[in-house]
Amino acid sequence: MSTRVFKLRAKQQTGNVPKGYEFQVVVENKTGVGDADIRRALEKLGFKAPVAMTSYFEKI
Repeated sequence: MSTRVFKLRAKQQTGNVPKGYEFQVVVENKTGVGDADIRRALEKLGFKAPVAMTSYFEKI
């Protein structure tokens, strides 16, 4: 299985993630980045992300 890295930026304040915050999400699937991937990445960075949805982030 291949690993892909996506860079995302918060479009708006989301939980305690500030608008404009940039981070990377490592994905080990073929379909792309999903809500669970974003949630795990934010939790690893120390953010609480109860409603981390892909619509709140844009790929950069």
